[in-house]
Amino acid sequence: LKLLQSEGKLTIIVTIRDGKTGRNRSETQTSEGPTAILVTTADINIDPEFVSRSYVLVVDDSRLQTARILEFQRHSLTLKGIIERKQFEKRYELWRDGVRTLRSIEVVNELAPQLSFPDTTPRTRREHKRFLQLISAVALCFQHQRPIKHKDLGDGEILEYIEVEPKDIEIVNELVANVLGQSLSDLGIMTRQFLLRLFDMVKAESARLGIPRMD
Repeated sequence: LKLLQSEGKLTIIVTIRDGKTGRNRSETQTSEGPTAILVTTADINIDPEFVSRSYVLVVDDSRLQTARILEFQRHSLTLKGIIERKQFEKRYELWRDGVRTLRSIEVVNELAPQLSFPDTTPRTRREHKRFLQLISAVALCFQHQRPIKHKDLGDGEILEYIEVEPKDIEIVNELVANVLGQSLSDLGIMTRQFLLRLFDMVKAESARLGIPRMD
């Protein structure tokens, strides 16, 4: 999976028995990308190398979220709930058709030099690249709302491209505010959540008792 993400393709050598001679021979097989990889797991110990290539989303296991889910399940059986589901299915089909109209085109980000990103660890080198790629991906979704520009590269080659706009960066900042924070942390996701809850509890108790937090 890590090679497929980094290289855009996966090449392996497999052993195949020749049906005519009965002898084994080696054959190289290549699976071309790009590939979208979605993985779910209940394991809190995720391979750090895989995490650094992915966006980690955590399910909300709070009691409040459980109550919301149960309420939604009951609502989905009502007439209003069924109508809403039908309307959602239509919107989903429209969204999927819209994605099919997107085509491959270069995305130029002239705003990139103005951006900043943490540089405290070598790990951010990969995280920063993913951050920039996500901005380009968001801009690509707006290709029908952007002027397509052309640049003559010489030798008869013309570069077609669209440009990143400030609102693309705003969307990405909102999306990754918590997600990248989880990826950059040295702690496990659940461990980090526990630590933050513990910190809030100690802060509240120190204020209630009127003693320094460190004590």
